[in-house]
Parts: sequence; structure tokens; C-alpha cells
Amino acid sequence: MGVLLKGTGVALALVPVVISVMSYRYSNTHGWVNVRLFDRSLGKHGESIIKATLIFRDATGRPIAEGRSFGPPGVIHYAPPGETPCTLQFENEPMTDRAAWDACFEQNAGWNMEWAPRVASVDLHFGECVVRDQPMSFQRHDGAWWRWWVLQRHYFGFDVTSFHASFRLDGSECRVLRSG
Repeated sequence: MGVLLKGTGVALALVPVVISVMSYRYSNTHGWVNVRLFDRSLGKHGESIIKATLIFRDATGRPIAEGRSFGPPGVIHYAPPGETPCTLQFENEPMTDRAAWDACFEQNAGWNMEWAPRVASVDLHFGECVVRDQPMSFQRHDGAWWRWWVLQRHYFGFDVTSFHASFRLDGSECRVLRSG
């Protein structure tokens, strides 16, 4: 009986270690990208740009990703150049196929970790404007993998690495006022 209790205690002690390792690995292989675009010519603080296309380029100038916003302000869908983002199928209809969403998330989250750290510039197309070769890099926030034990309200699972950037644009002059 004592050996059984000792073995159970060791197994229980290993659970947090195993979960921490899994969470750390997940946050280093899954990423989320968020780019916000504001047009200062539309108001004092700027309005979110509803329709835009972004072409992300690496240091050699080669396109490595495209972003397109079609609907609600600030929602940009990302895909490899020339491909359609899988997230678009969930844009205007309720999510009825959880397995399809999970597959789409896994595909994008892994791919985001490949291209986002390599971005050196972006081409911005919005309204009648085209801004080419705008230098940029993402602010990277590594996933809080050590927080696995805090149950998140909107999901149950591990945290991901996130990449953030924002642009304040002037649509009347077709120029970037500030990026960050």
C-alpha cells in the first residue's frame, strides 16, 4: 500500500511539470497576428480602415504573407501570397463546424510563427492609396506559458505568442504618419 501511495504521489508531482512543458512548446509553435490600421483623415483620432490589403515582405523584398480586411473594422485575415485565408469561411456565418475551425486555427497559428518574425516591410493598399515598402516589424509578446494553470474565460488551453503592429495613416495624402 505504501509503494502505491508513493507512486501516486510521484505521478501527481509530475503532472504540473508535464503540463508546463506542453504549454511552453505550444506557445513557441503557435502564434497570432494583429495589425491595426487607422486613417487619421477620417477624424481626430482616426477611424479603423475597413477595407485594406497588406503585402508583407522579408528583408530581400520577397512577399511572404498577405493580409486582407473585408468586413468589420480591424479584422484582417492572413494567408500565404496568392492563397485565400481559411478564416474567411467563418467570417459571416456562425461557427457550426468546430473541427474545421480547429484545423484552420492550427494551420494559421503554426504558419504565423514562420513568417511574422521575418517581416521587414509591408505594402499597404487602402482606399485610393498605395504605400510601398514601409519598414516594419512586429512587437512580439511570447505566450505566457507559465500561466497554464489560470483558466482563461474565453478558452481552455495554452497561451500563444502574439505579434502586434499598428499604423496611423493619412488617406488624404496617402502616407504613413506613425507605425508601431
